[in-house]
Formats: sequence, structure tokens, C-alpha cells
Amino acid sequence: MTGMMKSANSRIGFVVNPKAGHGERQIAKVVCRLLEMLREKELYLIEGTLESHLATELGVHATSISASEDSKLEARSAATLLLQTGVDVLIGIGGDGTLCDIASVILDTGAAVQLLGIGAGSANVGPLVSLLEQDIDHLSLDRLHETQVHGVDAYLAENLVGTAFNDVVLSNTFFGTRDGNRIDLDAVARLSGEDRPAEPRSVCGPRTWIDKNNQRMLANENGAFAQIIASPLNEGGVYAGKAISGLMCWGPYLKNYGVLAAASAVMVRTQLGLEDLANAEPLRLAHISFGENDRITIGELLANAVLVIDGNPTRVLSPTDVVAFRLRLDAIRVLRPLAILRGLDEVDSPENRTIERKLDEVSRPDC
Repeated sequence: MTGMMKSANSRIGFVVNPKAGHGERQIAKVVCRLLEMLREKELYLIEGTLESHLATELGVHATSISASEDSKLEARSAATLLLQTGVDVLIGIGGDGTLCDIASVILDTGAAVQLLGIGAGSANVGPLVSLLEQDIDHLSLDRLHETQVHGVDAYLAENLVGTAFNDVVLSNTFFGTRDGNRIDLDAVARLSGEDRPAEPRSVCGPRTWIDKNNQRMLANENGAFAQIIASPLNEGGVYAGKAISGLMCWGPYLKNYGVLAAASAVMVRTQLGLEDLANAEPLRLAHISFGENDRITIGELLANAVLVIDGNPTRVLSPTDVVAFRLRLDAIRVLRPLAILRGLDEVDSPENRTIERKLDEVSRPDC
């Protein structure tokens, strides 16, 4: 925990994905509740958006930001427009992918802003999510605390492709929502502008390899792994002393807040049943930890593998492509209502102080 919300006079911008999760009607309810709570604040809204229309209906005053008529206003472009106005806080409403897009713009611009993420998407499992949409009525603006969130940078041909705050997955599918239900969607098709379901499958071939700092860590000659996932440990203290979590239990002690997992089954999937469990067990996970100065490289994936960053299909890969991962410490400043997320009654309680010590002051391994 590194600080509070900047000030009572913060300039606040909204970035809303009306297509997230259960759709526009549910998103509108969340936006209306936030607008009412922030009625007395200095708000910046992009004209023509859902949030701008709702503010007008509610009689909530906001500074209107013009968008180009021919621009495709998505999370990245909306965040860019708002950052140009000098906002101090961005409120993002959507899923992990939407919040990742907003955070990526913050990184690209170097803006010193705080992000308040309202999870309203398909999964809502990333560390950029400050609270879930159903918890919005419990939000207390004067009890928001800032925390620093790590990321994993993904590179292709030495060029930065994007930064993941929950995970980078090498996959053929990604999460979507249809008729209120989560579904696996074809990642290659999405990058071509199509939207269709697909069955998750492995994109790791018999020659796929994983290196750390130019040293071979894993080779897939005998089909040892079926999916590769890399994540930053943003709640590293949760794993401290829990050897069952593998190398993640060493992360807080060694300051290696990045972990790659090569799994013997395809783990990232929305449709799960007992038959899937029977086919996956016994699951084998090979962990590789990495710190700020380490470089993970992966090569010889199958054709049409896709780099999926926080749920966003980002790049189709060829068997000749080499993907690289690096840890980015303290990448984004996120506002969190700790009392809500931890299930505690008071932010400044003995329980919270114990949690913070575990997160921030672990000094020696005991696992």
C-alpha cells in the first residue's frame, strides 16, 4: 500500500466498454451509480459516449471532450483523449482486456495517473480490477488506497507488443461472453474481424522450446507441455510459504515477481466439466521464475498460435517467431478499496497491517 487517492479535487475521466460482460443495460446501471457518487467531482467525459449521455440525463455536470467523427472510439483511443486533458484518475469500466488497454495507454504516455478499474467483463480476474460491478454500492471514495501493479512485457522481434497485468497466454482461443454466458472464441478469427466459437487446443509443437537468459529450460520433445502462460505476481504475499504453489512461493523472497508456467493440459478455457478434469489429471506444471533483469524466450510454436494479452488477442505467430517476456515492476498505479477486497471492516486494522507486512516486508524463505 503506497498512498491514497490523489486529492478530493482530482480530475476524473471515464473509459467505458458498453459491450463488456452482460451488455449495455447492465453497464449503464454501473455508470449511473458512479456518476451519482461523483456528482460533485470534476468529471471529463467524451461526447457521444454512453457515459456522456447518461450524465446529461442525470443532470451531472462534466467537461465534454470532443472526439473525431471518423475515429473508432475504443478503450485505447478514449484513454488517450482523456489523458491529453490532464486527468488525475481514470475510471475504467469493462473486462480485463478493457482495463489492460487503458493501462497500456498510461504506460505508453508515461502519465502519472491512477486507475480505478470496475470489473464488468467475462472474467474480471486481473489485478487492474479494483472491485466488481456488483460491489459498486459499497464503494467509498474516501477509503481508496493506491497500490503499484507489476506487468509482463511481451516482445516480438525485439519490439514491444503489449504489457499483461494478469497473464500472457499462447493460445488459439480467448474468453468472450455471448447471451450472458462465457464462451471460448477463435483468436485468429478475431484478429481478422470475425467472431466465432472455437475449441481450445494446444499451440505447442514437438519442437517448441523455452529459454531463460539464453539457457534452455524446457523442450517439448515428448509432449511435456500443452500450454504456456506467463504472469506477474501482483499478490505475491499470498503465495509466501505455500510450497504447493511451486516457484510462486519463492517470488516474494527473491523479488522474482514473474512466473511462467508450462502446463501439461490446456488450462485457459471457459467450458469445464468432470470429463475435462479426468483428461487433465494428473496435471503437471513446470515453473520458471523471472525477475526484472531476466529474459524469457519461446520459439517454434505451431502455426496460428496467438499472443493473447490479458484476454486480448494481439498477434498471430508463425513457427519462426520468437516471443520474449520481461517483468516490468510497479508499472501502473491502481486504486483499491482494501476493506472491500479483503473482506475486512476497517482499512487500518490489525488484519490489514498483517496483510501489508506479508505483501511488502517478507525477508526470508520458509517454504
